Amino acid sequence: MAAEAVAATRALPGDLDLMRVDATTPAEALRALDALTRACEVLSPLGAFLRGAERPSAFLFARDRTGAAVGAAGAVAAAHPDHPRARRAWWGMLATTPDRRGEGIAQVLGALSLLAIRDTRRVDEVFTGIREGNTASEAICTRLGLAPTDERDLIAVDLQVLGAGRITK
Repeated sequence: MAAEAVAATRALPGDLDLMRVDATTPAEALRALDALTRACEVLSPLGAFLRGAERPSAFLFARDRTGAAVGAAGAVAAAHPDHPRARRAWWGMLATTPDRRGEGIAQVLGALSLLAIRDTRRVDEVFTGIREGNTASEAICTRLGLAPTDERDLIAVDLQVLGAGRITK
């Protein structure tokens, strides 16, 4: 698996701490993660999914010495356990602050989140959705062994709730 190779050969920069979101993650850490994803125009799942309370998940972020989140990635097996795709997880939420881009943070977090969701023993396939032309995300997906398919995501959005915003970059 390509994610294993990345995890074995790459690491987060030394000034960052790896954080995994779970039931014990403090609210201030979730606020830091939310600030990062909002600044990067990436929508986070609901807290119950981030924490793994509703379905198996693996949401990771890198925090600098000030406590600010500077990178994130995650996965959640959102389908009902009886669904034919119950062993399939959505993966993504790649976000890195502009001043830390180019350091491989998203690639490392992406690889670690892929391995973590796989290790739940409930997931053996992932999918993601990125906009065509998002070359940075396309490159990370390629390095982590993900490839384009003919599948398409169709999402209905209530504009009164989300406004004119986009679901993904």
